[in-house]
Amino acid sequence: NMKKFLLSLIALFFISTNAGFSKDIIGLGFGFGIFNGKESVGKIKGKSYDYYNVYYEREYNLKERIKFVLEPFLSFVSHPDRGICTGISGIFRYYLKETPFFFDGGLGISYSSLKYPGQASKVLSMPQVGIGIHFNISKKREILILDRFIHMSNASTKSPNGEVNSNLITLGITF
Repeated sequence: NMKKFLLSLIALFFISTNAGFSKDIIGLGFGFGIFNGKESVGKIKGKSYDYYNVYYEREYNLKERIKFVLEPFLSFVSHPDRGICTGISGIFRYYLKETPFFFDGGLGISYSSLKYPGQASKVLSMPQVGIGIHFNISKKREILILDRFIHMSNASTKSPNGEVNSNLITLGITF
């Protein structure tokens, strides 16, 4: 059940202690439609699709280069209609050895105030993958730049189950 999954992630996020805690990240992003059937980049059902994203990440150490990230977010959709999308993602992050690059992969759940074309639900699952780069700007601060592909659908819980795919580019900073 998606509601139980979301509540479990939120509980884990707020109950977790600093044991294994790595870093906190806050960031901004811009997303746009991509790979939505035969649509051109930036489109969904023939209309522009884009949004602005604000997120917070808490990264936990699993292994030396493997992290688990909890990421609550809030997105402001500007096209085709104005609306809000909010949710939380659980992401595994793998930092490559001796390079500044990392890979992300995970699953999230979101609620949208919008009714997307071809979607029977406003509660959507969000499988996602991405690649990023991080670099130090001081002893205590890092900048992270991430490019993430996100697929949103209702996970076949209702019909119709059309896809809403986007590319999200973010800039984050540790604190």
